[in-house]
Amino acid sequence: MRALLETGLIRRELDPVALESYLAYGAVQGPRTMVRGIRSLPPAHYLVVEADGSCGPARSYWTPPFVPESQAVPLDDSLLRNFRGLLEQVISEHLCSDVPLGAFLSGGIDSSSVVALMRCVAPDRVHTFSVTFNEESHSEAAYSRLMAKRVGSTHEEICVNEETLLGWLPEAVSALDQPSADGVNVYAISQAVRAAGVTVVLTGQGGDELLAGYSRSRRLSALSGLQTMLRFAPDSVLDAAAAAASVFKRYGRQCRKLPDLLRASKSSLSSYLVLCQVMTEGVRERLLPRHGRAEECRFGLPASLYEELGAAIDGLHPVNQVSHLDIATYLANTLLRDGDSMSMAHGIEVRVPFLDRRVMDFLAPVSGPDKLSRSLPKPLLVRALMDLLPEPIYQRRKQGFMFPWERWLRHRLFPTIAAVLDNRDCGVQLGLAEGECQKLWRAFLSGSAVSWATVWSLFVLVSWCSRHGVQCCADSPRVSEQFSMKTAD
Repeated sequence: MRALLETGLIRRELDPVALESYLAYGAVQGPRTMVRGIRSLPPAHYLVVEADGSCGPARSYWTPPFVPESQAVPLDDSLLRNFRGLLEQVISEHLCSDVPLGAFLSGGIDSSSVVALMRCVAPDRVHTFSVTFNEESHSEAAYSRLMAKRVGSTHEEICVNEETLLGWLPEAVSALDQPSADGVNVYAISQAVRAAGVTVVLTGQGGDELLAGYSRSRRLSALSGLQTMLRFAPDSVLDAAAAAASVFKRYGRQCRKLPDLLRASKSSLSSYLVLCQVMTEGVRERLLPRHGRAEECRFGLPASLYEELGAAIDGLHPVNQVSHLDIATYLANTLLRDGDSMSMAHGIEVRVPFLDRRVMDFLAPVSGPDKLSRSLPKPLLVRALMDLLPEPIYQRRKQGFMFPWERWLRHRLFPTIAAVLDNRDCGVQLGLAEGECQKLWRAFLSGSAVSWATVWSLFVLVSWCSRHGVQCCADSPRVSEQFSMKTAD
Protein backbone atom coordinates (compact mmCIF):
# COMPACT_ATOMS: atom_id res chain seq x y z
CA MET A 1 0.00 0.00 0.00
CA ARG A 2 2.90 2.37 0.65
CA ALA A 3 3.98 1.88 -2.96
CA LEU A 4 0.48 2.80 -4.18
CA LEU A 5 0.56 5.97 -2.09
CA GLU A 6 3.89 6.98 -3.58
CA THR A 7 2.45 6.91 -7.11
CA GLY A 8 0.38 10.00 -6.37
CA LEU A 9 -2.63 8.28 -7.96
CA ILE A 10 -4.36 7.69 -4.61
CA ARG A 11 -5.77 10.41 -2.36
CA ARG A 12 -4.34 10.02 1.13
CA GLU A 13 -7.73 9.90 2.81
CA LEU A 14 -8.36 7.77 5.87
CA ASP A 15 -11.12 5.14 5.66
CA PRO A 16 -13.39 5.67 8.71
CA VAL A 17 -14.54 2.03 8.79
CA ALA A 18 -10.92 0.87 8.75
CA LEU A 19 -10.08 3.37 11.50
CA GLU A 20 -12.73 1.95 13.82
CA SER A 21 -11.60 -1.61 13.16
CA TYR A 22 -8.02 -0.57 13.94
CA LEU A 23 -9.04 1.03 17.23
CA ALA A 24 -11.00 -2.09 18.14
CA TYR A 25 -8.37 -4.72 17.24
CA GLY A 26 -5.02 -2.99 16.82
CA ALA A 27 -5.02 -3.80 13.08
CA VAL A 28 -7.23 -2.90 10.14
CA GLN A 29 -9.63 -5.72 9.32
CA GLY A 30 -9.51 -6.62 5.62
CA PRO A 31 -10.57 -6.23 2.93
CA ARG A 32 -10.56 -2.60 4.08
CA THR A 33 -7.27 -0.75 4.37
CA MET A 34 -6.44 2.44 6.26
CA VAL A 35 -6.69 4.42 3.01
CA ARG A 36 -10.07 5.05 1.42
CA GLY A 37 -10.35 3.47 -2.02
CA ILE A 38 -7.70 0.77 -1.51
CA ARG A 39 -8.86 -2.78 -0.78
CA SER A 40 -6.85 -5.89 0.01
CA LEU A 41 -7.50 -9.21 -1.67
CA PRO A 42 -8.67 -11.59 1.10
CA PRO A 43 -6.70 -14.79 1.77
CA ALA A 44 -7.59 -17.72 -0.52
CA HIS A 45 -9.37 -15.42 -3.00
CA TYR A 46 -8.67 -14.45 -6.59
CA LEU A 47 -9.95 -11.84 -8.99
CA VAL A 48 -9.72 -11.45 -12.74
CA VAL A 49 -8.37 -8.23 -14.26
CA GLU A 50 -9.52 -7.69 -17.82
CA ALA A 51 -7.40 -6.18 -20.58
CA ASP A 52 -9.21 -2.86 -20.18
CA GLY A 53 -8.29 -2.72 -16.48
CA SER A 54 -11.72 -3.59 -15.13
CA CYS A 55 -11.92 -6.12 -12.29
CA GLY A 56 -14.47 -8.73 -11.42
CA PRO A 57 -15.45 -9.50 -7.82
CA ALA A 58 -13.03 -11.31 -5.52
CA ARG A 59 -13.93 -15.00 -5.37
CA SER A 60 -12.93 -17.61 -2.80
CA TYR A 61 -11.15 -20.76 -4.03
CA TRP A 62 -10.69 -22.41 -0.61
CA THR A 63 -11.79 -22.12 3.00
CA PRO A 64 -10.73 -24.14 6.06
CA PRO A 65 -13.06 -27.19 6.07
CA PHE A 66 -14.58 -26.88 9.53
CA VAL A 67 -17.69 -29.03 9.95
CA PRO A 68 -20.59 -29.26 12.43
CA GLU A 69 -19.73 -31.35 15.49
CA SER A 70 -22.04 -34.15 14.31
CA GLN A 71 -19.76 -34.61 11.28
CA ALA A 72 -16.44 -34.05 13.07
CA VAL A 73 -13.51 -36.46 13.03
CA PRO A 74 -12.89 -37.99 16.49
CA LEU A 75 -9.47 -38.13 18.08
CA ASP A 76 -7.78 -41.54 18.23
CA ASP A 77 -4.28 -43.01 18.01
CA SER A 78 -4.51 -43.38 14.25
CA LEU A 79 -5.29 -39.68 13.84
CA LEU A 80 -2.29 -38.76 16.00
CA ARG A 81 0.04 -40.99 13.94
CA ASN A 82 -1.24 -39.51 10.69
CA PHE A 83 -0.89 -35.98 12.08
CA ARG A 84 2.74 -36.57 13.00
CA GLY A 85 3.53 -38.12 9.65
CA LEU A 86 1.94 -35.19 7.84
CA LEU A 87 3.92 -32.66 9.89
CA GLU A 88 7.18 -34.49 9.14
CA GLN A 89 6.41 -34.45 5.42
CA VAL A 90 5.41 -30.78 5.37
CA ILE A 91 8.42 -29.61 7.36
CA SER A 92 10.75 -31.68 5.20
CA GLU A 93 9.40 -29.86 2.14
CA HIS A 94 9.61 -26.46 3.87
CA LEU A 95 13.32 -27.11 4.45
CA CYS A 96 14.03 -27.06 0.71
CA SER A 97 16.31 -24.06 0.24
CA ASP A 98 19.50 -23.10 -1.54
CA VAL A 99 20.27 -20.33 1.00
CA PRO A 100 21.01 -20.47 4.76
CA LEU A 101 17.93 -21.52 6.73
CA GLY A 102 16.91 -21.28 10.39
CA ALA A 103 13.93 -21.19 12.76
CA PHE A 104 12.37 -18.84 15.29
CA LEU A 105 12.40 -20.61 18.67
CA SER A 106 10.41 -18.95 21.45
CA GLY A 107 10.39 -21.99 23.73
CA GLY A 108 6.65 -22.44 23.31
CA ILE A 109 4.97 -25.61 22.11
CA ASP A 110 4.53 -24.61 18.46
CA SER A 111 8.03 -23.36 17.68
CA SER A 112 9.56 -26.20 19.74
CA SER A 113 7.54 -28.73 17.72
CA VAL A 114 8.78 -27.26 14.44
CA VAL A 115 12.39 -27.33 15.61
CA ALA A 116 12.05 -30.88 16.96
CA LEU A 117 10.75 -32.11 13.60
CA MET A 118 13.48 -30.20 11.75
CA ARG A 119 15.95 -32.18 13.85
CA CYS A 120 14.25 -35.43 12.81
CA VAL A 121 14.27 -34.81 9.07
CA ALA A 122 17.44 -32.68 8.69
CA PRO A 123 19.69 -33.01 11.77
CA ASP A 124 22.53 -30.92 10.29
CA ARG A 125 20.39 -27.89 9.37
CA VAL A 126 19.01 -26.66 12.72
CA HIS A 127 19.92 -23.03 13.42
CA THR A 128 17.62 -21.35 15.94
CA PHE A 129 16.98 -17.78 17.08
CA SER A 130 15.11 -16.42 20.07
CA VAL A 131 14.40 -13.00 21.59
CA THR A 132 15.16 -12.50 25.28
CA PHE A 133 14.56 -9.66 27.73
CA ASN A 134 16.24 -8.49 30.89
CA GLU A 135 12.80 -8.59 32.51
CA GLU A 136 12.49 -12.18 33.76
CA SER A 137 8.69 -11.99 33.75
CA HIS A 138 8.70 -11.70 29.95
CA SER A 139 11.74 -13.73 28.97
CA GLU A 140 11.34 -17.33 27.81
CA ALA A 141 15.10 -17.82 27.50
CA ALA A 142 15.20 -20.82 29.85
CA TYR A 143 12.76 -22.76 27.66
CA SER A 144 14.27 -21.85 24.31
CA ARG A 145 17.70 -22.85 25.64
CA LEU A 146 16.28 -26.15 26.90
CA MET A 147 14.80 -26.93 23.49
CA ALA A 148 17.91 -25.81 21.62
CA LYS A 149 20.02 -28.09 23.79
CA ARG A 150 17.58 -30.97 23.23
CA VAL A 151 17.93 -30.78 19.44
CA GLY A 152 21.58 -29.69 19.45
CA SER A 153 20.92 -26.58 17.35
CA THR A 154 23.21 -23.66 16.70
CA HIS A 155 21.34 -21.24 18.91
CA GLU A 156 21.49 -17.45 19.00
CA GLU A 157 19.73 -15.12 21.43
CA ILE A 158 18.76 -11.54 20.70
CA CYS A 159 18.39 -9.49 23.89
CA VAL A 160 16.04 -6.56 23.30
CA ASN A 161 15.85 -3.73 25.81
CA GLU A 162 14.47 -0.21 25.86
CA GLU A 163 17.66 1.30 24.44
CA THR A 164 17.84 -1.03 21.44
CA LEU A 165 14.13 -0.54 20.76
CA LEU A 166 14.53 3.24 20.72
CA GLY A 167 17.34 2.84 18.20
CA TRP A 168 15.21 1.18 15.54
CA LEU A 169 11.64 2.17 16.47
CA PRO A 170 11.27 4.75 13.66
CA GLU A 171 12.43 2.22 11.05
CA ALA A 172 10.09 -0.44 12.45
CA VAL A 173 7.02 1.82 12.26
CA SER A 174 8.11 2.89 8.79
CA ALA A 175 8.26 -0.75 7.67
CA LEU A 176 4.58 -1.31 8.46
CA ASP A 177 2.47 -1.34 5.32
CA GLN A 178 -0.50 -0.50 7.55
CA PRO A 179 -0.48 0.59 11.19
CA SER A 180 -0.42 -2.31 13.64
CA ALA A 181 -0.04 -2.57 17.39
CA ASP A 182 1.73 -5.93 17.08
CA GLY A 183 4.34 -5.57 14.36
CA VAL A 184 7.60 -4.49 15.95
CA ASN A 185 8.10 -7.85 17.72
CA VAL A 186 8.93 -9.56 14.42
CA TYR A 187 11.11 -6.64 13.29
CA ALA A 188 13.57 -7.28 16.13
CA ILE A 189 14.17 -10.97 15.52
CA SER A 190 14.23 -10.57 11.70
CA GLN A 191 16.96 -7.95 12.02
CA ALA A 192 19.13 -10.33 14.05
CA VAL A 193 18.47 -13.29 11.76
CA ARG A 194 19.58 -11.30 8.74
CA ALA A 195 22.71 -10.14 10.57
CA ALA A 196 23.56 -13.82 11.11
CA GLY A 197 23.40 -14.43 7.35
CA VAL A 198 20.19 -16.48 7.44
CA THR A 199 17.52 -15.51 4.91
CA VAL A 200 14.83 -18.22 5.32
CA VAL A 201 13.22 -19.13 8.65
CA LEU A 202 10.50 -21.53 9.78
CA THR A 203 8.09 -20.47 12.52
CA GLY A 204 5.34 -22.06 14.61
CA GLN A 205 2.82 -19.43 13.55
CA GLY A 206 -0.67 -20.81 13.11
CA GLY A 207 -0.43 -23.46 15.81
CA ASP A 208 -2.44 -21.46 18.34
CA GLU A 209 -5.19 -20.74 15.83
CA LEU A 210 -5.53 -24.33 14.58
CA LEU A 211 -5.00 -26.14 17.89
CA ALA A 212 -7.01 -24.00 20.35
CA GLY A 213 -3.95 -22.46 21.94
CA TYR A 214 -5.54 -19.20 23.10
CA SER A 215 -7.47 -18.87 26.35
CA ARG A 216 -10.48 -17.54 24.43
CA SER A 217 -11.13 -21.09 23.16
CA ARG A 218 -11.93 -22.17 26.72
CA ARG A 219 -13.70 -18.93 27.55
CA LEU A 220 -16.07 -19.10 24.59
CA SER A 221 -16.80 -22.75 25.33
CA ALA A 222 -17.71 -21.74 28.88
CA LEU A 223 -19.88 -18.89 27.61
CA SER A 224 -21.78 -21.08 25.16
CA GLY A 225 -24.10 -22.43 27.86
CA LEU A 226 -24.79 -18.92 29.12
CA GLN A 227 -25.58 -17.76 25.60
CA THR A 228 -28.23 -20.44 25.26
CA MET A 229 -29.95 -19.19 28.41
CA LEU A 230 -29.67 -15.51 27.51
CA ARG A 231 -30.80 -15.85 23.92
CA PHE A 232 -34.38 -15.04 24.90
CA ALA A 233 -33.57 -12.36 27.48
CA PRO A 234 -34.83 -8.87 26.54
CA ASP A 235 -32.15 -6.44 25.40
CA SER A 236 -33.28 -4.03 28.12
CA VAL A 237 -32.32 -6.60 30.79
CA LEU A 238 -28.84 -7.11 29.30
CA ASP A 239 -28.32 -3.35 28.95
CA ALA A 240 -29.25 -2.89 32.61
CA ALA A 241 -26.85 -5.68 33.64
CA ALA A 242 -24.07 -4.12 31.55
CA ALA A 243 -24.70 -0.71 33.09
CA ALA A 244 -24.50 -2.24 36.57
CA ALA A 245 -21.29 -4.10 35.65
CA SER A 246 -19.63 -0.89 34.49
CA VAL A 247 -18.93 0.06 38.11
CA PHE A 248 -16.43 -2.82 38.30
CA LYS A 249 -14.21 -1.34 35.55
CA ARG A 250 -12.49 0.81 38.13
CA TYR A 251 -11.23 -2.30 39.92
CA GLY A 252 -8.79 -3.34 37.22
CA ARG A 253 -8.22 -4.14 33.59
CA GLN A 254 -9.59 -7.67 33.87
CA CYS A 255 -13.05 -6.18 34.50
CA ARG A 256 -13.07 -3.52 31.78
CA LYS A 257 -14.68 -5.79 29.15
CA LEU A 258 -17.44 -7.11 31.40
CA PRO A 259 -20.13 -4.60 30.29
CA ASP A 260 -19.41 -5.26 26.60
CA LEU A 261 -19.45 -9.03 27.17
CA LEU A 262 -22.88 -8.83 28.76
CA ARG A 263 -24.24 -6.81 25.84
CA ALA A 264 -22.72 -9.30 23.40
CA SER A 265 -23.68 -12.42 25.34
CA LYS A 266 -26.40 -13.62 22.95
CA SER A 267 -23.96 -14.25 20.11
CA SER A 268 -20.80 -16.38 19.92
CA LEU A 269 -19.34 -14.06 17.29
CA SER A 270 -20.01 -10.90 19.29
CA SER A 271 -18.61 -12.46 22.48
CA TYR A 272 -15.50 -13.56 20.62
CA LEU A 273 -14.98 -10.08 19.18
CA VAL A 274 -15.27 -8.44 22.60
CA LEU A 275 -12.68 -10.86 24.02
CA CYS A 276 -10.27 -9.92 21.23
CA GLN A 277 -10.68 -6.15 21.34
CA VAL A 278 -7.80 -3.86 22.24
CA MET A 279 -10.10 -0.90 22.95
CA THR A 280 -13.53 -1.39 24.46
CA GLU A 281 -16.70 0.13 23.06
CA GLY A 282 -16.54 2.85 25.73
CA VAL A 283 -13.02 3.91 24.75
CA ARG A 284 -13.94 3.96 21.07
CA GLU A 285 -16.99 6.11 21.83
CA ARG A 286 -14.71 8.62 23.53
CA LEU A 287 -12.29 8.69 20.62
CA LEU A 288 -14.97 8.66 17.90
CA PRO A 289 -18.05 10.62 19.03
CA ARG A 290 -21.28 9.20 17.66
CA HIS A 291 -21.70 11.77 14.88
CA GLY A 292 -18.22 10.97 13.61
CA ARG A 293 -18.32 7.16 13.88
CA ALA A 294 -18.69 4.76 10.98
CA GLU A 295 -22.26 3.51 10.73
CA GLU A 296 -21.03 0.50 8.75
CA CYS A 297 -19.37 -1.15 11.78
CA ARG A 298 -20.64 -3.84 14.13
CA PHE A 299 -18.46 -4.60 17.16
CA GLY A 300 -15.64 -2.80 15.38
CA LEU A 301 -15.88 -4.89 12.19
CA PRO A 302 -17.19 -3.81 8.79
CA ALA A 303 -20.86 -4.85 8.85
CA SER A 304 -20.50 -7.03 5.75
CA LEU A 305 -17.57 -8.92 7.31
CA TYR A 306 -19.52 -9.35 10.56
CA GLU A 307 -22.39 -10.99 8.69
CA GLU A 308 -20.02 -13.16 6.65
CA LEU A 309 -18.21 -14.47 9.72
CA GLY A 310 -21.47 -15.12 11.55
CA ALA A 311 -22.69 -17.30 8.70
CA ALA A 312 -19.33 -19.12 8.46
CA ILE A 313 -19.30 -20.29 12.10
CA ASP A 314 -23.00 -21.13 12.38
CA GLY A 315 -23.39 -24.69 13.66
CA LEU A 316 -19.73 -25.23 14.62
CA HIS A 317 -18.57 -26.28 18.08
CA PRO A 318 -17.37 -23.21 20.08
CA VAL A 319 -13.73 -24.38 19.90
CA ASN A 320 -13.87 -24.59 16.12
CA GLN A 321 -15.78 -21.31 15.99
CA VAL A 322 -12.85 -19.64 17.73
CA SER A 323 -10.36 -21.36 15.43
CA HIS A 324 -12.21 -20.22 12.31
CA LEU A 325 -12.49 -16.65 13.63
CA ASP A 326 -8.84 -16.53 14.73
CA ILE A 327 -7.74 -17.54 11.24
CA ALA A 328 -10.01 -15.01 9.52
CA THR A 329 -9.20 -12.04 11.77
CA TYR A 330 -6.16 -12.06 14.05
CA LEU A 331 -4.01 -14.40 11.97
CA ALA A 332 -4.83 -12.87 8.59
CA ASN A 333 -4.95 -9.21 9.54
CA THR A 334 -2.31 -9.00 12.26
CA LEU A 335 0.15 -11.89 12.50
CA LEU A 336 0.66 -12.76 8.83
CA ARG A 337 0.47 -9.18 7.57
CA ASP A 338 2.95 -7.93 10.18
CA GLY A 339 5.19 -10.95 9.80
CA ASP A 340 5.40 -10.38 6.07
CA SER A 341 6.16 -6.66 6.15
CA MET A 342 8.57 -6.82 9.09
CA SER A 343 10.52 -9.83 7.85
CA MET A 344 10.75 -8.52 4.30
CA ALA A 345 12.06 -5.21 5.66
CA HIS A 346 15.23 -7.25 6.25
CA GLY A 347 14.92 -9.53 3.22
CA ILE A 348 13.83 -12.54 5.29
CA GLU A 349 11.47 -15.20 3.94
CA VAL A 350 9.25 -16.62 6.71
CA ARG A 351 7.74 -20.08 6.19
CA VAL A 352 4.75 -21.29 8.23
CA PRO A 353 4.40 -25.10 8.07
CA PHE A 354 1.34 -25.18 10.37
CA LEU A 355 -0.47 -23.11 7.74
CA ASP A 356 0.33 -25.47 4.92
CA ARG A 357 -3.04 -26.17 3.33
CA ARG A 358 -2.70 -29.91 3.95
CA VAL A 359 -2.25 -29.34 7.69
CA MET A 360 -5.25 -27.01 7.82
CA ASP A 361 -7.37 -29.47 5.85
CA PHE A 362 -6.37 -32.21 8.31
CA LEU A 363 -7.01 -30.28 11.53
CA ALA A 364 -10.12 -28.24 10.73
CA PRO A 365 -12.58 -31.20 10.70
CA VAL A 366 -11.33 -32.62 14.04
CA SER A 367 -13.83 -32.55 16.89
CA GLY A 368 -13.77 -29.32 18.87
CA PRO A 369 -13.77 -30.89 22.37
CA ASP A 370 -10.83 -33.12 21.37
CA LYS A 371 -8.72 -30.00 20.81
CA LEU A 372 -8.96 -29.15 24.52
CA SER A 373 -7.76 -31.11 27.55
CA ARG A 374 -7.73 -30.39 31.27
CA SER A 375 -4.25 -31.85 31.64
CA LEU A 376 -2.48 -30.83 28.42
CA PRO A 377 -2.35 -27.70 26.28
CA LYS A 378 -2.89 -28.39 22.55
CA PRO A 379 -3.40 -32.13 23.21
CA LEU A 380 -3.37 -33.10 19.52
CA LEU A 381 0.11 -31.70 18.99
CA VAL A 382 1.61 -32.60 22.36
CA ARG A 383 0.38 -36.22 22.24
CA ALA A 384 1.60 -36.61 18.66
CA LEU A 385 5.11 -35.33 19.51
CA MET A 386 5.45 -36.06 23.22
CA ASP A 387 8.61 -38.12 22.77
CA LEU A 388 10.31 -35.11 21.11
CA LEU A 389 9.32 -32.37 23.57
CA PRO A 390 10.83 -31.90 27.05
CA GLU A 391 8.07 -31.91 29.66
CA PRO A 392 8.73 -28.31 30.86
CA ILE A 393 7.92 -27.07 27.34
CA TYR A 394 4.29 -28.18 27.53
CA GLN A 395 3.72 -28.38 31.29
CA ARG A 396 3.85 -24.64 31.88
CA ARG A 397 1.55 -21.70 31.60
CA LYS A 398 1.30 -20.14 28.15
CA GLN A 399 3.33 -16.95 28.04
CA GLY A 400 3.33 -15.61 24.50
CA PHE A 401 5.94 -13.50 22.72
CA MET A 402 5.38 -10.01 24.10
CA PHE A 403 7.67 -7.09 24.83
CA PRO A 404 7.53 -5.64 28.40
CA TRP A 405 5.51 -2.69 27.08
CA GLU A 406 3.84 -1.90 30.41
CA ARG A 407 7.18 -1.02 31.98
CA TRP A 408 8.95 0.37 28.93
CA LEU A 409 6.21 2.90 28.14
CA ARG A 410 6.66 4.39 31.59
CA HIS A 411 10.45 4.55 31.43
CA ARG A 412 12.82 5.01 28.48
CA LEU A 413 10.02 5.10 25.87
CA PHE A 414 8.13 7.72 27.84
CA PRO A 415 9.55 10.84 26.10
CA THR A 416 8.98 9.34 22.63
CA ILE A 417 5.36 8.39 23.33
CA ALA A 418 4.58 11.57 25.27
CA ALA A 419 5.83 13.74 22.41
CA VAL A 420 3.01 12.29 20.28
CA LEU A 421 0.15 11.56 22.68
CA ASP A 422 0.49 14.27 25.33
CA ASN A 423 -1.03 16.87 23.04
CA ARG A 424 -4.66 18.03 22.84
CA ASP A 425 -4.45 18.04 19.03
CA CYS A 426 -3.23 14.43 18.87
CA GLY A 427 -5.38 12.53 16.38
CA VAL A 428 -7.54 15.52 15.41
CA GLN A 429 -6.53 15.23 11.74
CA LEU A 430 -7.73 11.61 11.87
CA GLY A 431 -11.16 12.60 13.15
CA LEU A 432 -10.45 11.63 16.77
CA ALA A 433 -12.01 13.74 19.49
CA GLU A 434 -9.81 16.59 20.62
CA GLY A 435 -7.93 15.88 23.84
CA GLU A 436 -8.99 12.23 24.15
CA CYS A 437 -5.64 10.68 23.17
CA GLN A 438 -4.01 12.89 25.77
CA LYS A 439 -6.54 11.86 28.44
CA LEU A 440 -6.05 8.16 27.74
CA TRP A 441 -2.26 8.54 27.88
CA ARG A 442 -2.43 10.31 31.23
CA ALA A 443 -4.92 7.78 32.58
CA PHE A 444 -2.50 4.98 31.66
CA LEU A 445 0.34 6.75 33.47
CA SER A 446 -1.82 7.18 36.56
CA GLY A 447 -2.37 3.42 36.75
CA SER A 448 -6.08 3.39 35.94
CA ALA A 449 -7.77 0.69 33.86
CA VAL A 450 -6.30 1.87 30.54
CA SER A 451 -4.09 -0.80 29.01
CA TRP A 452 -0.66 -0.30 27.49
CA ALA A 453 -2.10 -1.71 24.24
CA THR A 454 -4.50 1.25 23.99
CA VAL A 455 -1.81 3.94 24.20
CA TRP A 456 0.66 1.98 22.06
CA SER A 457 -2.01 1.48 19.37
CA LEU A 458 -2.71 5.21 19.32
CA PHE A 459 0.99 6.04 19.09
CA VAL A 460 1.51 3.72 16.11
CA LEU A 461 -1.65 4.97 14.39
CA VAL A 462 -0.79 8.66 14.69
CA SER A 463 2.88 8.09 13.80
CA TRP A 464 2.05 6.00 10.72
CA CYS A 465 -0.60 8.38 9.40
CA SER A 466 1.66 11.37 9.97
CA ARG A 467 4.55 9.71 8.16
CA HIS A 468 2.39 8.87 5.13
CA GLY A 469 0.27 12.03 5.11
CA VAL A 470 -2.99 10.13 5.63
CA GLN A 471 -5.79 12.27 7.08
CA CYS A 472 -9.51 12.13 7.61
CA CYS A 473 -11.53 13.31 4.61
CA ALA A 474 -11.74 17.11 4.63
CA ASP A 475 -15.54 17.09 4.37
CA SER A 476 -15.96 14.80 7.39
CA PRO A 477 -18.33 16.43 9.90
CA ARG A 478 -15.83 15.96 12.72
CA VAL A 479 -12.88 17.44 10.84
CA SER A 480 -14.95 20.34 9.45
CA GLU A 481 -16.10 21.20 12.96
CA GLN A 482 -12.56 21.15 14.36
CA PHE A 483 -11.23 23.18 11.43
CA SER A 484 -13.89 25.84 11.96
CA MET A 485 -13.07 26.08 15.66
CA LYS A 486 -9.35 26.45 14.99
CA THR A 487 -9.99 29.08 12.30
CA ALA A 488 -12.16 31.03 14.70
CA ASP A 489 -9.46 30.78 17.37
